[in-house]
Amino acid sequence: MTVFQKPLDVSAISQGLGVRAFKATNIEEFEDSLRQALEAQEPCVIDALVDLEEIPRSLQRRVDTLSAFFGKQKVLVHDA
Repeated sequence: MTVFQKPLDVSAISQGLGVRAFKATNIEEFEDSLRQALEAQEPCVIDALVDLEEIPRSLQRRVDTLSAFFGKQKVLVHDA
């Protein structure tokens, strides 16, 4: 992932270089772009715009699992 001060149109750059490109701003567009790229059977670029504040589903499951696990742990306090 790269963040630029000015938006970079990766799909336009790719098309300018002769590579088939897609732009995806949501999961449905990404799934459609991926399907088309796989069907093309040639090099393709998918310019996926993401929300930097959103936690990916796979990572959220890990966070939930760890929170549940560590939330159930008893804290042992040792007297000095």
